[in-house]
Amino acid sequence: MTKLIISTTEVAIVLLFFIGCTNQKQPKETNTITISGQVSDFEGNPIDSSVVQLMHQNFSVAGETYTDKFGNYTLRDVEKGQYMAIYVIRPKEYPRANAVSEEDMRLEFWAWNVIVDKDLTINPRYHRLERVHRI
Repeated sequence: MTKLIISTTEVAIVLLFFIGCTNQKQPKETNTITISGQVSDFEGNPIDSSVVQLMHQNFSVAGETYTDKFGNYTLRDVEKGQYMAIYVIRPKEYPRANAVSEEDMRLEFWAWNVIVDKDLTINPRYHRLERVHRI
């Protein structure tokens, strides 16, 4: 019968290796997420140069970004929690700006009570003003 002889140094090395493997850093829980998406009209056409804002409960701005030429946007490092709304507007097409003809004016998009507990994709879609027919 063969005897196995292990030195204390070898035992120490094995123990340190084992401790090192089991004591690996766990992924750190993050308190922030990302909200992203694409802003488009009802036909699916992207709406570029739109302002996208996430609003706190008191309507102060929690995060803001703009859409690119494809209507894409990303709000990074948003703290987890509950927000009053996410709001989208293309200022140059808003009725009060009077920068475009009436048929090209748009209102804004609102989504209320936004719960942010994980990464979100929100794809706002909105279109032109409804025409008021005068009698």
